[in-house]
Amino acid sequence: MRAGRSRIASAILVLAGATCWGVTGLANRMLTPLGFTQMEIVFIRSFIGALALFLLLLIIDRSLLRVRIRDLWCFLGTGIVSLTVFSFSYFCAMQELSLSAAAVLLYTAPIFVTLMSAVVFRERINARKVLSLVMVFGGAAMMCGLVGAAANLSGAGSISARGIGFGLLSGFAYALYTIFSRFALNRSYRPLTIAFYTLLFAAIASAILANPIEIAARTADVVNASGLGVIGWELFMGIITCSAAYAFYTLGLAGLENGPASIIATWELVVATLVSIFIFTEPFGAVNLAGMVLVIAGIVIMNVTKRKRY
Repeated sequence: MRAGRSRIASAILVLAGATCWGVTGLANRMLTPLGFTQMEIVFIRSFIGALALFLLLLIIDRSLLRVRIRDLWCFLGTGIVSLTVFSFSYFCAMQELSLSAAAVLLYTAPIFVTLMSAVVFRERINARKVLSLVMVFGGAAMMCGLVGAAANLSGAGSISARGIGFGLLSGFAYALYTIFSRFALNRSYRPLTIAFYTLLFAAIASAILANPIEIAARTADVVNASGLGVIGWELFMGIITCSAAYAFYTLGLAGLENGPASIIATWELVVATLVSIFIFTEPFGAVNLAGMVLVIAGIVIMNVTKRKRY
């Protein structure tokens, strides 16, 4: 762990990043009715996020923009292999499966992180990690409405091998951000550098799948018809839910093991659920509440332990 930053401080940074991710649905619901596709929103998030971090690094420390050519694979991994592939596969999973099933498969990410970190970085898998993983994954299933709705999942067309494949791929790709970021951190790159190049490469990759010229034209049309509100939501999407989220998470990751960081980041689901309840007034029952309690308890168990230097 970096000197001067405790495990609790690092966990708080991860929680801050997860909170920023958790409000993504708020901006997404404001932009989707305006005609933007999900892949166009991925481009908006990554492009504005990369631009915001670029301007920040120009102001605070331009040396953070320097990377070695031989290390570019780390950022290609976080930006393209992780962020872009995760976004694309998750959207495909949502088309093939119920939204709850797709969300639960996405939250297999902490399991992938823990297993890969044990193999690649020799992180120990102990009883506390296993218990936290079980609680968080079970809680995610309950919060997403999957538990108690099993009968609906057996209906025609609700489950497909293709959908499950895309769902598991989204969880695996989501997990790879933590893995590739650890490689970059071990090469002495600062968290803001990692976050910037992640978003830069994601913006380049998503530009291929989403036409930036059409996005600009659609934004101009919406501004002419409805005012500058769309610009505000695009900035919110790029700065808060993308650049700030990845910066906070990577800063926290620098002081934690991969597995615990990934488990703590499931706080994103709790925030997203609270947004759906209090802003969009979506239904929320006892099973959902029990799932939220399980997720929070799993995060707490992951952190209320004897401190250990990493």
